[in-house]
Amino acid sequence: PVGTPLFMAPEVWRGEDASFRSDIYSLGVVIFELCAGRPPHKQRGLPALGYSVLNNDAPPVLRMAPRLDPAFADIVDRCLKRDAAARFPSGIELNQALEGLREGLRGGLRLERPRRFGPTLWTVGLLLAVGLVAGGWPWLRRMLFRESPRPEMVFLHGGNYRMGSSEDEILSAYQSCRRQAQAPEKDCVLSIFQREGPSRKVYVSPFRIDTTEVTSRRFAAWLDVQPGLHVDPDRDTQVPRWVRAGDVLLLDLYPSYDPAFGVLFYEGRFSVGRGLSERPITQVTWEAARRYCRARGLRLPTEAEWEFAARGSEGMRFPWGDEAPNCEGVAFDRTRGGMCDTLAHGPAAVATSVQDRSPAGVFDLGGNVQEWVEDRFEPRYRPCPTPCRDPWVTDADGEPAPLGSAAEVRRVARGGSFDLLYVVTRSAGRSQFLYGAASKSIGFRCAASIAQIHGRETP
Repeated sequence: PVGTPLFMAPEVWRGEDASFRSDIYSLGVVIFELCAGRPPHKQRGLPALGYSVLNNDAPPVLRMAPRLDPAFADIVDRCLKRDAAARFPSGIELNQALEGLREGLRGGLRLERPRRFGPTLWTVGLLLAVGLVAGGWPWLRRMLFRESPRPEMVFLHGGNYRMGSSEDEILSAYQSCRRQAQAPEKDCVLSIFQREGPSRKVYVSPFRIDTTEVTSRRFAAWLDVQPGLHVDPDRDTQVPRWVRAGDVLLLDLYPSYDPAFGVLFYEGRFSVGRGLSERPITQVTWEAARRYCRARGLRLPTEAEWEFAARGSEGMRFPWGDEAPNCEGVAFDRTRGGMCDTLAHGPAAVATSVQDRSPAGVFDLGGNVQEWVEDRFEPRYRPCPTPCRDPWVTDADGEPAPLGSAAEVRRVARGGSFDLLYVVTRSAGRSQFLYGAASKSIGFRCAASIAQIHGRETP
């Protein structure tokens, strides 16, 4: 086994490969020692330590630190379960448990000062506990690994790459879908994958793109300062439902009974459901995404830019490389009976899916939610000279179609989502939706041109 013995999970002691659950165990050892003043397995010599980890359950942390908040102690104890399946599957679920604890706490955590340890360890332990309650996993990760703040946008130099899929790649993706789907005749239609062709060489000018999808917190704050919005109630329940600007639909608030989503409208203000502030905004129309980006002085990425951000000049199969996604690293196929249905339904907080990160530092291009892009949908890519320079499919006048004809106008969404098969997480995958669609699995991110395209800025 490889690792620091005191912090190694039982399965790592047995020589098995480490997993996210192994990391959760190691983190639990750190928290236990900071709270209790000693590690859960305190033995002299490696043989005795290994025997204890493999054969003895970690003692309840409350036994060593009886003044801990019991709910927090339960979280620590779960991190240290000998059976890996009994632990939190990843930092995402651990963070969700901590967020729930934060909402229920009254008066903060009570920590017992460890004996025989100086004030430095006590101070670190107190900061750690408070940080867990206040910020959860992202805060802890920055503290333990000294991460620098994540940039809001990533600059990409652009260049040539192969956009789309060859006929062989299209057929392979179609066959893979048929093997994965519970209802292949309905979910896997060859024409869906044929949208990815023809494969062509494309040149993309330098551009910037958001590091993450736009969060519910940011979008709700933007809505709150928009003039002239009105919220229509649902016909049956009279609960606030559709957010409009004039006759243009911007957002479907979605039924409040689904805990995975939660932009709220109450007493004339927009807010975000508890624990959902860093999840991507969904149920937004293409027009809402476009308006938000323009308010930031940005725009939606073009299809060509989005795919370049996902696959780079190397032509990666997935945004992170060529290996298939795993459930703990990418938010996909979390529907009942799906490959990842043991994980919480709905999108994850942005930038928490550890596998779903491009080499350039762009998060969640493969899974989480699909993303609107600027282009109008066409079933096949248009032919253009090689290399095709900065392709962008506009409406006739370069502006969105008037609302009267919008019902038939379709826009492109890229990437996979929490409720789609892993085959859709491929960098070349593309979907199409009506201009006014507002789906719980569609969000967006913004981009900006660095150079002029065809003598003018892109959209």
